[in-house]
Amino acid sequence: MKRPDTPIDMFLIALARLEEVLETPIVPGELVDWLHEVTSCWELVETHYLAGFRDRHRQMLREIVKQDLGLLVRVEHLRGNAQRIEHGRDTFTRLLGALAVHADETLENQPEIDRRIKRLIDRGLGFVIEARKQEKAVLTWHLEAFQRDRGIAD
Repeated sequence: MKRPDTPIDMFLIALARLEEVLETPIVPGELVDWLHEVTSCWELVETHYLAGFRDRHRQMLREIVKQDLGLLVRVEHLRGNAQRIEHGRDTFTRLLGALAVHADETLENQPEIDRRIKRLIDRGLGFVIEARKQEKAVLTWHLEAFQRDRGIAD
């Protein structure tokens, strides 16, 4: 197996692990253990998000505009997506913390805990998908900015 070379490789690996854990059914009585695993995966995602994904994308978006001002509309769209991803990140962190507080509650509150679990899973998987889509989009438009045919000017 190839070793990850870059912070973005590490981020994508962490995302894949988070996705796997979120998709794993929770065995009755093991919510606390599942939450510990989700938390551990999320900490890795956070570390690599901050270390590579967010700052790297900001730099690449600046390079796209510098290279081809005609892609400014695309860049603005990508920046909007980045803000939504950031909001999703904050929301997932908040939901994870709130669920951890209630994880030891009795079965009488099980419907509420189940709703919280579903919301956490949905938000987490949404974050994974949006982050991957953003990575593909930024790479695509970055490449396009440097290889775009601009007619006679080329």
